[in-house]
Order: sequence, then structure tokens, then C-alpha cells
Amino acid sequence: MQMPNMTRNAKTNLTWAGFFFGLCFPVVGTFVQATLAGVFSLSSFWQVQRQTPLLWIIDIAPLILALAGRLISENYQFTAKPERQFLPLLVTGLLIPLVLLMFALGLEAKATQIVNDTNRSGALRYKSLYIYAVTKEANGNTAWRSKWDQMNETRSDLRARYPQEVAAWQEFSQQLRSSGKVDWLATEQMRRAADVLTGSLEQYQGRYQKTFTVIVT
Repeated sequence: MQMPNMTRNAKTNLTWAGFFFGLCFPVVGTFVQATLAGVFSLSSFWQVQRQTPLLWIIDIAPLILALAGRLISENYQFTAKPERQFLPLLVTGLLIPLVLLMFALGLEAKATQIVNDTNRSGALRYKSLYIYAVTKEANGNTAWRSKWDQMNETRSDLRARYPQEVAAWQEFSQQLRSSGKVDWLATEQMRRAADVLTGSLEQYQGRYQKTFTVIVT
């Protein structure tokens, strides 16, 4: 038995249902971010919106998609079969807002990783100076080993994501392994190499920020 065509009221109800259902995703995402930033309040809610402009796109996306579906449905007569009744709601209210939310979270996570990598790269220079100062002591202090391990781990991790070769690391590391001491020349070369790596990451961060701004605006 053929089902009757969907009425105007049914289309309107589906439009509003898809809009409010899709709106739940950005609202929940903003609520979580505001709660993580501190005590949840209306001011913190708007603060999250200002810090993450892409959320505005996600906020209005359900309304735009629902209205587009409503306008398109005016030009097509279709049969409201049971298995198709919730298809517009599923697509406009769930899948597309979810993809947009995941895309925004991915951009934010990438930006956070770049900032963290830049900070870790900058810390290499201070750790190299610390190791130089400790190894200059005459009491055979071996406290530098933990810092050296941290430097080695940081550089290996950064090089895996950003193919950067820092030649000064070889001399700096070789001196520590062979004698447990490092001279000022190797330390200065390591410090400058860390500055070069940090500068490269900052340039990458700037290019990524421009790309992010273009996508958002």
C-alpha cells in the first residue's frame, strides 16, 4: 500500500527536529570546553566561542542544512516510506554536524600540538646550558643524565614529525657519552641549533595559523 505524500506540516516538523538535534553537538562541545576552562557560566561560554571561531560555523550549520532541506523538499513530491522518514534527520541532524565538529576538534588539536612542539624545542637550549653548568662542577655530578635523556627524546620525537637535521647534536651528545662533560663550544652550537629548530617550528606555526584563518573566514 502506497503511503501518502508528506504534508507541509510534516516537512516543517522534520526541519525543526533536524535543526535542534544537530544543534546539540556544538552546544555540548562548547559546554565541555567551557567547563574545562573553569566554572561554567555564560561569560565562559562566549569566551570559548571567541577563542574558537569555527564553532560559529558549526552552530549555524544545522539551521542552514535544515532550511536547505526544507526548500529542496518543496520542489519534490516524495512518498514518506517508513524507512526514509528519518533519513533527512539522520543526515542533516547527525552526520554532517558530527563531521564538522570532528573537523574543528582536529584543527584545534593540531594547533595545540604545534604550540607544544615549539615550547619543547625551545626548552632544548635551556637544558643544554643546564648540562654544561652541571658537568663543569668538579664533584662528578651526574644529574645531567636525566636532562640529556629528555633532550634526546624530545629531539627524536620532533624529528619524527618535522624532518629537521641538527648537526650540532652529534658533537654535544658524543662528548657527554664519552667523558660525561661538554665544552662551551659544543654547548653554544647546540643552543644555536635549538634556536634554528624553534624558529622553523614557529614559521610552520605561522603558516598553519594562516591556513586555519582562511578556512574559518
